Amino acid sequence: MSSVSVKLYDKAGRILRLDTTANEVTFFHHHRKVEQRDGNTVRKLAPKKKTIYSLIDLRDILLGCNRRYLEFLSTLNDCSSGQRDLADSLSRNQHPITPSRVLAFSTKPNRPCCAPCNDLN
Repeated sequence: MSSVSVKLYDKAGRILRLDTTANEVTFFHHHRKVEQRDGNTVRKLAPKKKTIYSLIDLRDILLGCNRRYLEFLSTLNDCSSGQRDLADSLSRNQHPITPSRVLAFSTKPNRPCCAPCNDLN
């Protein structure tokens, strides 16, 4: 979303790391005191200021973003382990190759297959 990004890292298939980055904090709005042009101060919804005092509120907003994203991920069904098990069982050699199972097409060793092969030597 605009200048805010959520990144998900899979560290060696064991640790799930979630990062939320906000490059422009004015994207977020919150209720705060706003000084009007005529000098009056009014409490209203305004963009967040990019100051050190906004870090606590910003941390709460981004932490909530991380929680909602992780809750969403927890609702997804993961079938990858079943697919890996199926692929492993299909790719496993069911019948080991033994000398009796190997077909012998030729009884003469190193017999040339065609005339052009003789020309190369």
